[in-house]
Amino acid sequence: MAKVSQPELKRFLDRHISVNIQGGRKVQGTLRGYDLFLNLVVDNAVECLLVDKNQDSWESGPNCGTVIQGLAEYEKAPEQVQATEESIVHSIFEKKFAHALIAECEDSEIKLHPIGFAVYYYAYSTWTSRPTLFLEDLFVLPEYRNLGVGKRLFKHLGDIAHKEDCARVEWNVLTWNATLSAMGGTIGAVDTSAIPGGNGGYELHQKLRTKTVRLLKKQKYDEAIATLYEGSIKLLEMNEQGSGCDLAVYLLEVYDQANIKNDSASLDRIVSILGKTTAEFWRKKVISAAVKWTCAAQGDALGDAKLRLYIAELLAKDKLYYDAEAQFIAACAQSAEGVGAFAAMMKAWNEEYSSAMAKSDPHSPPESSVERVLAGTFAMRGWIPLLVAKAAENAYLFLRTFVTLVTERNPSLLLSVKPNPKEYQSSAPVSTCKGEMYVTGNPVLNFGQNAVLLACDASQQTGGVPDQLKGAWQQLTRQFMQENNAAVGGYIFEFLSKISSTYFGLAPARPQVDMLSNMMSSIMGGGGASSDGAKQAQPASIKQLPKPADTSSFKPLEAGGQSEADELLDDEMD
Repeated sequence: MAKVSQPELKRFLDRHISVNIQGGRKVQGTLRGYDLFLNLVVDNAVECLLVDKNQDSWESGPNCGTVIQGLAEYEKAPEQVQATEESIVHSIFEKKFAHALIAECEDSEIKLHPIGFAVYYYAYSTWTSRPTLFLEDLFVLPEYRNLGVGKRLFKHLGDIAHKEDCARVEWNVLTWNATLSAMGGTIGAVDTSAIPGGNGGYELHQKLRTKTVRLLKKQKYDEAIATLYEGSIKLLEMNEQGSGCDLAVYLLEVYDQANIKNDSASLDRIVSILGKTTAEFWRKKVISAAVKWTCAAQGDALGDAKLRLYIAELLAKDKLYYDAEAQFIAACAQSAEGVGAFAAMMKAWNEEYSSAMAKSDPHSPPESSVERVLAGTFAMRGWIPLLVAKAAENAYLFLRTFVTLVTERNPSLLLSVKPNPKEYQSSAPVSTCKGEMYVTGNPVLNFGQNAVLLACDASQQTGGVPDQLKGAWQQLTRQFMQENNAAVGGYIFEFLSKISSTYFGLAPARPQVDMLSNMMSSIMGGGGASSDGAKQAQPASIKQLPKPADTSSFKPLEAGGQSEADELLDDEMD
């Protein structure tokens, strides 16, 4: 027979306890003693019962005059009590204007007497076509407080509201009643005293949607926009994230329906809403709808650059780097305004990623070594998509800013050559391309600088790209893929092919793909094309490199193993 373990009760001696016993009964009091058979000695024991007086007659229940008078005294208005036993019987049990819950307790003579009550009735909302349970009064006699009686009354009311399919439960609280206000907070209640036009976030949301529908039928677009914007802001300030963002998405639908241009006024509304949105799930919905609208309003695939940049910086602040990356790419493909912020974010991403990798093994190389190795990889996440988006000049500005930032943090990344940086020397007979590149100990970073400057040079050529530039590009990419194919993955070939055809009118020869890619491949998200990244981008056609591996996947190694950071350092030494 299995041995039944006895509960440890010693630590509860002389403390207030709550005991559940058979039949759904509950006793509360102070534990004074116990034995091996779980016979308890409970001092000042109280058993609380809830009796629903909707069905019983008043005569069959206890006299509640004591608790009603107690409520009046608690609310500092004893002289205002006009209720009598007869009037209560008539209004509640005969006319059924309201319903009552009575909390009862056995006295020393094993007789039930009331210790608290709740009186409630039903209201109706035409917006929801559902009832509302309105709590008129809830009161517990002072000597029976702090025993959970009030919470049990609240719970029972919640069960009734759920059974009757009520949209919500409402009650009013006197401003000085801190006890009931605090209880409301513990059960997730919302203070609706400051809400104009509604008794709660849900009702306000429904009223504003209904009002907007009526305004749209009359083609009053300006009023509809004002209604949705002001309502969205109000709900977000109430921390009603779902309702507030739903109105924001509806606002963008009205923008589209009314052919609203993406001017400063319309964009400022969206920026204000996004600034108050804190729930990641709902913010993504608003961002998606906003980008879709700006793309349609501008008639291109990238949308508004300033909105994209604002979204990117908002996401980067929350360290949602991959999502921010897509927005930065779209913004920087159109304007150089966000290039510096983009480079700074990629630097921060590299630092955090390198730190997580280095900490995955206590014997791993220092974080600075890992940062130096991964610098080129994170740089590729910026300059390659910008070249694909035909923004060569901004790709150069991004890469130059990024290299400057990472070499300031890790000066040892720069090789001791003179001059450094060195001036770009074009292989074309005639070139107007001006630029500089740093000579570093990171081959991927060096390749990126050469590739971007060649693309800039080719884009500035008139009358076709000279064969010398084409040859220089082919030699550069062929050598890079031969030396780094295992490190960056075969999917880079597809991006380079796109750049080759866009800027040079050719495609490099397909390399032999090493299927056993090392850790740098996982940094870029593993093998395969970037379709997943594109799907995760916003509606515009943004090409991202695959999402990096989750840092939570970095596990400490057993003794004698070689960490991923060790492998990267070996590559650097080579």
